[in-house]
Amino acid sequence: MSRIVEMPLNFLSLTSGGKDSHFSAHLACLPPYNHNIVGYVHISPKSLASDAELADRNSHMFQSACSKVVTSTLSKCTGLPVYVLTVSNSSSSNNVERDYIPSTSDDEIEILYNFLSHLQTAVIPSLHPGLPLPNALCTGATLSTYQRTRIESITTRLNWTSISPMWRQSPFTLYKSIIATFPSTIVCKVATIGMSEKHVGKELGDLNSTLHALNEKFGVSVVGEGGEFETLVLDGPAFVNGRAKLTGGEKVVEDGAGAFILVPGMVGFGVGVGGGGLDVEVEDKTVFVDCDSFSVAVPHTSHSNSDSNATTMSVKKFQIRSKSTRCGLVQFSDIRSSTNNSSPTSQISDILAILKYNLLQQNLSPLDAISCVLHLPNSTTSAFSEVSETIH
Repeated sequence: MSRIVEMPLNFLSLTSGGKDSHFSAHLACLPPYNHNIVGYVHISPKSLASDAELADRNSHMFQSACSKVVTSTLSKCTGLPVYVLTVSNSSSSNNVERDYIPSTSDDEIEILYNFLSHLQTAVIPSLHPGLPLPNALCTGATLSTYQRTRIESITTRLNWTSISPMWRQSPFTLYKSIIATFPSTIVCKVATIGMSEKHVGKELGDLNSTLHALNEKFGVSVVGEGGEFETLVLDGPAFVNGRAKLTGGEKVVEDGAGAFILVPGMVGFGVGVGGGGLDVEVEDKTVFVDCDSFSVAVPHTSHSNSDSNATTMSVKKFQIRSKSTRCGLVQFSDIRSSTNNSSPTSQISDILAILKYNLLQQNLSPLDAISCVLHLPNSTTSAFSEVSETIH
């Protein structure tokens, strides 16, 4: 009997912190899918002895380079819960055949299945009772049947849906879309011919010519589908509260097998010793928009920069966040009425025309407004409520 799939789905994003998982989750929230992201699941390596081991764990399924950055910043940046599963190297998949069959309990796939089951039945209802329970898992799988069959084995047993919006898309198309949507994506690991420690830490968009040349000469995937390189996303549409910023002290280490891995700087942290912290911070990303350049294009409206008339109203600060695309906070400042000396109602109408025009330019809806500060020279306090009601 087929399962009825409720739409839209409430999904968890299985994320490494890299471009594929973030871009896939981004697409899943947009038309034609319009699903809802309710949190992230991240697989982190246990703290091990050497720098290289601390930075990554060997797995055919799950990237973990720069895992410490993900666990320390992703929830702060996105405002969503991040559920971290800690797994050791010895738990790498025991079944390496293309078509997955559930095997022993110490297999990383089975560990993930049990973890997600526990999240659904116990953790989320207890820690986040206001969140809808997940019924789907979103991944960044594109071409790997090995990965897809393992994820589908998990979701089938959970009675969830597997979401993979990037599946079978052109790598070249994906590369262009990813660097346009996530320009603050850095390479955190390289493991292929033609790439070395000098490429680690660079933004993915800066390696455009390098990757396309390597693809033409050696067949290297421009999106690293074959494990040629791995990435770390520092900012993106879902990062509504801030962006992750490496503040110095990063170094590149070699893992002994020809791969080079970025290790973020640590503060008061000895390798293999607890008690320190990661040298990374969450940076505010409020966008300030100058409305002067837009307001002149509003029909029947002329914009005045004059401060001489004390009766002129202005919106000093208007903050908005798009709920549909989870874009960053946008702040419009100093939107002035051009109808000097007119009634508060006329000035409000003029301000709203300018404001709404600016919102359209940014593909934002007035219904997504979260705050508005109105400057009232004559202390006409009723005008604020009138603006708020009109906007909403």
